[in-house]
Amino acid sequence: MPYTDLPNGCKFTYPYINPGNWKSPKASITKRWFIKHSYKDQPGFRLLYENFVMSLGHIFEDAYCYNKLTKEAMGIWRFKYDPTCGIISKNNDWSLVGGEILILKTFFYRTVRPVGDLQDIHEIKLVGDNAAQFLTDP
Repeated sequence: MPYTDLPNGCKFTYPYINPGNWKSPKASITKRWFIKHSYKDQPGFRLLYENFVMSLGHIFEDAYCYNKLTKEAMGIWRFKYDPTCGIISKNNDWSLVGGEILILKTFFYRTVRPVGDLQDIHEIKLVGDNAAQFLTDP
């Protein structure tokens, strides 16, 4: 499958969907369905989180989110140091990126803001549709 160029030197293949007639009402539901594609990172790109629709990562101090469906790359925040963790909501409407501070990015309203005075975020875990837990450096 040929690769398509993305911003920052990344590449991906268009998804291959099996069965081939998946859009047809006559597509078999007894066959095994799957979607296959590949994603190549730019040297220096570090993946923090990925689901079927979005990829969240960073190139050194700059955090990015990439929408695989619309092929849109969005810069999120320039940290002082490399971000350490990130998460994308189940509905793909917001993301959190942690590092020396915690950043909330909403995709619908396209807002970016620091969350409270939380510092030194090391891990993030979703605990609901609109809730997350954080591990900070004590």
